[in-house]
Amino acid sequence: MYILGLTLLVTTLSACNSSNQSNADPSPTPVTQFAEQPSLPKSLDEVYAYAGLIELKQVDPSFVIDLKNATADNITGMVQYEHDLCLINIDAAKALMKAQKLAMADGYRIKIWDAYRPLSVQAAMNASLPDDKKHFVPAPSNSSQHCRGIAVDITLVDENGDELDMPTDYCEFTEATYPNYEGATETQTKNREYLKSIMTKAGFKVLSTEWWHYYLPSYMNYERLDVKFDDYLQYREANAPTPASISPSPSGT
Repeated sequence: MYILGLTLLVTTLSACNSSNQSNADPSPTPVTQFAEQPSLPKSLDEVYAYAGLIELKQVDPSFVIDLKNATADNITGMVQYEHDLCLINIDAAKALMKAQKLAMADGYRIKIWDAYRPLSVQAAMNASLPDDKKHFVPAPSNSSQHCRGIAVDITLVDENGDELDMPTDYCEFTEATYPNYEGATETQTKNREYLKSIMTKAGFKVLSTEWWHYYLPSYMNYERLDVKFDDYLQYREANAPTPASISPSPSGT
């Protein structure tokens, strides 16, 4: 049984991780920065965590959330999540906010298609697929990343909310989904590499077969979870009747 409780965190976000890439990072054609860029938290105060999971929107509302598994618009064709709730491990959230800050400096935002996925949902999705597609959503195993809350499926949107042109659509699962695929257009390649550059700087790694899937390299240090979304909401309602209190960053930092 998970140990549930109010987690009081006062964690100063460190500077973005250094990268082995050159200073000339790939980036799409520059666009105007957002006029009102929401402040990222300098610290996370009174964030209500359930088994290490937090609701990303409570911490940073600047992310665009479009959870495909909360709709029938996914590889199974069936709704998999009972709530449109983007949960993520707090360590992954802090790293993702670093990437978001980099993206927003160039006029973009991160759009999230998937984050934490319960083990039981992973198993159900695998079972619902025909044999020739089961490898797209493997049965739960020790290597499960979404089930640990430290993996995200993402893309980028511009200041109008339009997705940047990438080599494939989400969950297309062709050769073109590989992050080293060389057959994409110049624009698609530039956008994909820009996404990779900001996520790498923030401490993530890209999955070798999916340009949209990023995870913390230390994922094996995190427990696989089967926390239901209903359980999280019930806990939050019982223990956190008011929204999380966030200390905004001082202006200019």
